[in-house]
This record gives sequence, structure tokens and C-alpha cells, in this order.
Amino acid sequence: MRRKGLCSMRYLGAFAAFGLMLAVAGTAGAVTFVFDAEDFFDYRQTDGFNVDGGMTKLHKKWATDPMYRSWEADQRPTLNDWAASLGEGEGICRFNMWLADSANAPAWGETLVSSGSYMPSGTAPAGWTATVGGNPWPAGDDGYWLVEWSTDDPSKYIRPGNSVGDFSFTFLPTTPVTLGDYYTIWFGGANYGEGTDAEAALVFDDTWSGGFGSQFVPAYGTGFEATLKLQAVPEPITMAGLVMGIGALGGYIRRRR
Repeated sequence: MRRKGLCSMRYLGAFAAFGLMLAVAGTAGAVTFVFDAEDFFDYRQTDGFNVDGGMTKLHKKWATDPMYRSWEADQRPTLNDWAASLGEGEGICRFNMWLADSANAPAWGETLVSSGSYMPSGTAPAGWTATVGGNPWPAGDDGYWLVEWSTDDPSKYIRPGNSVGDFSFTFLPTTPVTLGDYYTIWFGGANYGEGTDAEAALVFDDTWSGGFGSQFVPAYGTGFEATLKLQAVPEPITMAGLVMGIGALGGYIRRRR
């Protein structure tokens, strides 16, 4: 009986050690951020560019007017009216993010950089798809990756009052990240071409009263940019290792008593 008990304790001890080693290995590397894309519509409500979070601007084509900026006091009412007008079949249908070593990134508050040696990953709620590929800005062979989320289901388009669930992404930062702290992350969907064949990031019509819809439709191809402050949490493998290790360690201690 004692031999059997000793064997069980050995297994529990080994299991605890394996789980905790798995957790330590994960904590030293990749980190995960979870977010609700409906928060993109929490516009900045202060004058001047800042890094509080929310959609920063809406544009027809990258760096091209018409463009509406939420940090401009006279443009926020139009953006708010537009967001409130979105209904069935309208909203965000595609967006992406990347953490590149860009000179512009600190201007919008993004300080994290993704290591090119580690391919990031993304998760999406039902009806959405997460894909990872080489980032063309700069090129993927420069070591950067693009995480993109998209849907072909109009009922899943993101708009105020239509939260579709949690999205997430996991990556390996080039500098240490403190779990539990908040970091500013850039998101957006931008087009470099125009016309009905452009892949839209936002879909909406021009029927609402007071708005700029006619400036964007029917060309579509509408893009946006946003930043969110997100909390760093352990990557799934790290969390699983912690749960496994702590649970097995508790069993080991109980058996020792």
C-alpha cells in the first residue's frame, strides 16, 4: 500500500513540476490581449490627439479626404451621429493589427513591438475568422506579421449595440510585458484603392439624415483607425500550465500530509 502511495505522490509531484515549468516557459515569452471590437466606437471625447483609446479617424482611402477625426471637436458630433445611425447590415466587417517597429507608433501610444521570430495568433467569435500573414507595411520578410479579422455575415458586422463576442491575439514582444498592466494597441482597416471592388473595412449606406454617407458611398472602401488600452494576460498555454501545476501541487501537498 505504501509503495502504491509513494508512486502516486511521485506522479503528482512530476505533474506539478511539469505544469509549473510549462507556465514559466510561457510567461517568459508570449502574451495575450483580449478585446471587444465594439469598443472601437468609443470615440475620443477630448480635443487634440491623445492615447486614451477609441476610434481616431474614419477615411475613404488611406491618408485621403474625406476624413473625419475624433480628436477634432467640430467633427465628433458628425461621427457620433453616423455611429448611431448604423443598423442591420452595416458596420465593421474587417480590421487588422500589427506591432511593428514603426517611428509613427509611439505617436498613437503603441510601444510594444512583435518579435519576427514568433508567428502571432488570433481568435475570433462565431461568424468571424482570424488569419495571420506577412505584413506588407513593412513586408513580411522583414520579420513582421499582420493579424486580420473578417466576416462575410452582415448580421455579425460590428456596430454600437451589436457586440459579437471577444477577440484575442497572442504574440511575443521584443521587450518584457508586465501581466496585468494596460498597453495601447492600434487597430484599423485601410484601403489604398477606390471603387466598388475595393475590400471594405466598413459597410454603410448614405440614407441617414445629417451625414457624410454620400461622400463614401457607393465607392465603399471605407477605412478607420482606432486604439484600445488592453490588459496583458497570460497566453493560454501559460494559464493552462499554472492551473495544472497548482492543482497537482495541491494534491501532492495533501497526500504528503
